[in-house]
Amino acid sequence: MPLLDWFKRPALAGLVVALGAAQASALYIPDKLFGGMYTDFGDMPSTTINHPNFEFITPFPSEYVLEETGITGSFPPVGEEGGAFERNEHQIRFVTDGETSGGQATGHKFQRREAWDFAFDMKIETPNPQIRKEAGMYFKSPVGNALFLATTNDGFYTDGPGTISTIFEGVIPGYNFSSTGGPLGDYNGNGRVDAADYTVWRDTLGSTEDFRANGNNEGASENFIDEADYQVWRDAFGEGSEGGQANYEAGDTVRMRLIYTPPELADEGMPDIVNDPNVVTAGTLEYIISLNGGAEISSGPLTFENEWQGIPNDTQIAWRVQNLGTQAVVNDSSKVTFSNFDFNGDLPGTGLGEAPVAAGLATAPEPTGAALLALAGVAVGAARRRGGCWGRCGER
Repeated sequence: MPLLDWFKRPALAGLVVALGAAQASALYIPDKLFGGMYTDFGDMPSTTINHPNFEFITPFPSEYVLEETGITGSFPPVGEEGGAFERNEHQIRFVTDGETSGGQATGHKFQRREAWDFAFDMKIETPNPQIRKEAGMYFKSPVGNALFLATTNDGFYTDGPGTISTIFEGVIPGYNFSSTGGPLGDYNGNGRVDAADYTVWRDTLGSTEDFRANGNNEGASENFIDEADYQVWRDAFGEGSEGGQANYEAGDTVRMRLIYTPPELADEGMPDIVNDPNVVTAGTLEYIISLNGGAEISSGPLTFENEWQGIPNDTQIAWRVQNLGTQAVVNDSSKVTFSNFDFNGDLPGTGLGEAPVAAGLATAPEPTGAALLALAGVAVGAARRRGGCWGRCGER
């Protein structure tokens, strides 16, 4: 039987249509790590020193390490005469801000309607955490840039722990894990009032020293874990996702997960526009972190308030690492390790290699889905040319 005749059969034509639809709607999973590296000297013009935008690593590595040595700032520290800072900045992209068509078709630009769920482990190591080091996710959109990252301190040249937060609000929802507290009754600090908090209360009941479950500190319950603290937990059960406190210190491993849910539209066929009256419910982005394998802390789904009411069209998502430099510490260094990538859920190390193929998700170049749909169209058209008989007219 000629090859085309196979596609005249209804079951096979339907299978091709189904395969094409599944491929076209699959979650995008990066299969290459794109590179871009440059140094930016504070108030001086940026100077590109290495790695053109279209350089890439394939297959996608299971771990990626960015290490810099010999960081020697030439400016005085901030606050001193002439105070500016020198920035040794690296950007490593798994999507590129270059061309998405033609000979340099190496990029993927995320769209407002495209749901995604990315997670990874990140660790910053440095002998001088008081000179700020930072690393995390970088969002570059046509309407602005934003960051979700961890820092080794809360300033530029200070002692003390850093933060896990967003920077440059407007493109993505803003959130700071280090300055927010969980709801009343959240005794384990994971941002939610749940059964785990009851366990903390039960284990500390009667204590006058362990006050983790001290939800009520008035009257007879002052400095004493009792039934009043249980009542606080019971009344607040189910509340949360406001986040718990989580400060970052150099050497910590933080798992960072981001879950993007597109806006709900009244008519999916309408074009994407800013300040869209077609939006029923704005999109959300949830940040979930875990320090050194500890309990997860969630921001809860945060609503987009930008003019797109979701991630702006044609947004690139990257890892970003930045180191500051100063004369106060000569030959400073840093090492940032990204690992346990997961582009389709919350299990460390999944979503890479053969895993996405087994799950029916696309790791091949994106036109594959379109090719399958085109093939399905050929099959349907061929069948229709048989007078609507779907290849069975001659079998009667």
